[in-house]
Amino acid sequence: MAIRDRFARRHRIDLSMGAALSTSEIERRFEERQLRLTYLEAVAEGIGTSATRAMLTRAAGERVGMMVNAWRNAPIQGAVADIMLVAYADLSDRLRRYR
Repeated sequence: MAIRDRFARRHRIDLSMGAALSTSEIERRFEERQLRLTYLEAVAEGIGTSATRAMLTRAAGERVGMMVNAWRNAPIQGAVADIMLVAYADLSDRLRRYR
């Protein structure tokens, strides 16, 4: 808690000490990328090298997992789009012949 308290005072942001913040509230307070980076550096300095390494390893794993899901879904979306393009082309040909 001391790291968060010091950071909030130093950067004059409200981190609502003692109250749980929602994800959207946290995102609002850390909209600026530089502020997020500065906070991570302050946490890393406060918790030490081994804990920082564990935290970053976990974060990287979670991000890679999110990307895997995105890549897993991309071929399905692409295939559906290709099928729809063929269907529209077929429909266009049929409508031309119908006239």
